[in-house]
Amino acid sequence: MIIFAATAMMNANKGKVKYISASIALGLVIAVTAMAADKLHGSVNFTNSFYNTLTADTPPVPKKPRPLPKKQKNIPAVDSASSTGLPVSAVTDTTIASRQKDSFIVVRDTLKLKYSKDSLDAPIYYHADDSMVMDVPANKITLYGTSTTAKYADNELTAPGITFDQKNNLITASFKKDSTGKVIASPTFKQGDLITVSDSISFSPKSGKGLTKGTYTQQGEMFVYSERIKKIDTTSFYAYKARITTCNLDTPHFAFVSKKIKFINKKFAVTGPVHPEFEGVPLPIVLPFGIYPLAVSPRYYKRYRYSGNFNIDIQRLKINFKGDPDYSVNKSFKIRWSHSMDSKARPGVTFTANVDAGSNSFNLNTPNNPVLNFSNQLQSSISYSKVWKDKPFNINILANHNQNSVSKQISIMLPSVNFNVNTLYPFRRKEAAGTLKWYENIGVALNTSFANQTNFYDDTANAAKDIRPILTQIKQNMIWGARHSVPISLSLPPLGALQVSPSVSYSETWFQKKTVYSWDAANKKLDTSLNKGFYSAREMSFGLGISTRIFGMFGFSKNSKIQAIRHEIRPSMSISYKPDMNGKYFYKSQVDTNGNFRQFNVYENNLNSPFGPGKFGGIGFGIDNNIQMKVRDKKDTSADATKKITLIDGFSINGGYNFLIDSFQLTNLSLSARTNLFDKINITFGGSLDPYQYDTIGNRINRLVWKDKIFTLGRLSNGNVSLSTSFKGGDKTKQATTKKALGRGVNPMTGEQLTEEQEEAAYISNNPADFADFSIPWSVNFGFSFRFSQAFNRPLKKFKTSYYSDANFGGSVRLTEKWQIGFNGSYNFTTSDLGLISFSIAREMHCWQMAITIYPVGDRKFFSLIISPKSALLRDIKVNRTRYFYDLPSK
Repeated sequence: MIIFAATAMMNANKGKVKYISASIALGLVIAVTAMAADKLHGSVNFTNSFYNTLTADTPPVPKKPRPLPKKQKNIPAVDSASSTGLPVSAVTDTTIASRQKDSFIVVRDTLKLKYSKDSLDAPIYYHADDSMVMDVPANKITLYGTSTTAKYADNELTAPGITFDQKNNLITASFKKDSTGKVIASPTFKQGDLITVSDSISFSPKSGKGLTKGTYTQQGEMFVYSERIKKIDTTSFYAYKARITTCNLDTPHFAFVSKKIKFINKKFAVTGPVHPEFEGVPLPIVLPFGIYPLAVSPRYYKRYRYSGNFNIDIQRLKINFKGDPDYSVNKSFKIRWSHSMDSKARPGVTFTANVDAGSNSFNLNTPNNPVLNFSNQLQSSISYSKVWKDKPFNINILANHNQNSVSKQISIMLPSVNFNVNTLYPFRRKEAAGTLKWYENIGVALNTSFANQTNFYDDTANAAKDIRPILTQIKQNMIWGARHSVPISLSLPPLGALQVSPSVSYSETWFQKKTVYSWDAANKKLDTSLNKGFYSAREMSFGLGISTRIFGMFGFSKNSKIQAIRHEIRPSMSISYKPDMNGKYFYKSQVDTNGNFRQFNVYENNLNSPFGPGKFGGIGFGIDNNIQMKVRDKKDTSADATKKITLIDGFSINGGYNFLIDSFQLTNLSLSARTNLFDKINITFGGSLDPYQYDTIGNRINRLVWKDKIFTLGRLSNGNVSLSTSFKGGDKTKQATTKKALGRGVNPMTGEQLTEEQEEAAYISNNPADFADFSIPWSVNFGFSFRFSQAFNRPLKKFKTSYYSDANFGGSVRLTEKWQIGFNGSYNFTTSDLGLISFSIAREMHCWQMAITIYPVGDRKFFSLIISPKSALLRDIKVNRTRYFYDLPSK
């Protein structure tokens, strides 16, 4: 590897450059001779750069030595600390010094570096596998070998042969053929994000301009071929007689052909007259110009700083024909913005944004997208957070947006601030030695939150004329609130098998308004009194938690397939006390003419919910279970090969008991269980047990159930069971990788979050050809949900149970290597209704896709036939045939 230009001369002067190739020995001799001649005369001349010296006809003529003056006065003193033994001034700004007797004669001389006009801004690094030929008269260097390289700044050229014309400041390269005439190597040029493979290339390292012939390059998802490409700067180039396509074959299935194209690297391309070609056959369709985005979505990126995407979609929909009584034109828009800040940009500071906002009618009017048609929620979030270095503080500032396209209500929270102080230990010594005292583990923290929120109803038609009504809504509906929490904890060492954790908590909430309801007997209506101001409420609690873990093992014989069953029990108990500090804010008021009363809190309808009433002094308890089984591993032939199978991931019961109330002291018992049988069937269960009895008219009485029925924990008032499973054929390893890639929700090439168009490919019911995985011969998925609840039926004088259940199913079958059929649907067993049922047929066509989708049931029946490129860049270039069928309401 050779370094030439002025840098190489300086390093060679210091003896730090090692030359490998014997073919450049002549250049070394010339360079060393020139430098030695200069040094003999007490000066170094940089007028000619090193690479000029390599190819110059004759070495530079050394200058005549400067005569020493006869007499020199005011000679400075010698600095004994100087490594040269010369005077300080001589060391810093002189080049020649001679000793005469006991004094120094110093001649001051300043180095003036002069570079030749053809000098480069940076050194060129080059390498040749075979040899290097120097043409001294022509000022040319040629590299030969299977792989030769030349690097200059961010330009890198790899080719079977490279020539550097020093006189014209030009680097050229071309392809290489074997004895049969077959091309075996081509020049590859890389500059920044641009990579090209060409038949020949020539470029100037000084200006950055270049010309290539027979060039292939890739811009985002676009593949470009051109007879000639002219590069004018680091970001722009022109192409002559070029084609652009998203097909990655050398002879693409389709392409857009134009005589002249301008490319802005990784952004977009602009063409003159352009026409499409299929299998090399031009179509008689010519557009006067074309603009092609070279990324799936407009993306901005600054290395080590930030990156993001920004999209604006504008929709104009005409319904029926002009002149029809139901003719209408709908205009809508949608804005999507995602932004992320690199963690290295400002350590401790993060800024993210995910904005999805627009017109209420945009989703509903998007064609061929039933998933989007039934989506009526738009949400946005912008977040800024900061963690102070070596400080216990951190802050998070949020702005949120929530929009319902059905009710047309828009809620905005701006700002939402969370300020936290991590746990501090005020009694701990700064330099603790030995074991800490118990009081040194007392920790205090602070959590503070503040939010401001408002909402309004979107009336786009009237807002365009007068926005003042919306501003009035924003002002009237604005509400704020704050909440502070000071947890105090004490970390104690384990007491044998028990872990003890005492705690104290103080909370305070700030409210904006008080609301008081009162019954107007004269007018028979409920009056509301609203007072705005600054109000606050407080709450304290004291607690002590105890937990432990119990293990049990049941073993089997060595010859048994089941080796052991392991049972883990995790019991926990807590003792807590909460005084009644908020009972004074609760009251009861009549609410209707039937004499019904309801309990209210004066701080209702605020941003933060009020504290609960009453005091609590009691215990909370719970127990969780985990059961695993150890069995012999059939896939491992070693003697002690076993594997663990989880039978029950968790089965828990939780409840509480309040000693300070006179009735209903025991709370409801909550049940939950979960398991994954054979790593295939996911089962979850949840329910609630009511431990108290009811009288004949449905009133709850203060008598426990097990006083009359010993073997029961209570009445199961509600519960739910869900089951889901899926099975697939084919190579499981490839399928697992694909599933993981889809689950990330980011572009694997850029690391950016997927845009909405890319996420549409994940919904098989929306665009099955995008989602179809032809490596899977078959797949089946099934899910089932069952729910029930009990309510007292007074006429029957007993509890009546209501049941709800539904199922969803789907699957696919690969008929051939290129054809696949799929289905998806749901069924509601409670109402005996079919949900959204779809059937699809997908055809794999390399860079194109074909999908036939049929929705035969539901309120919006339709079928569609779509043939389009797979690339999201060309998603609007498609053959689309869609028909909708609506069920008219009965008269």
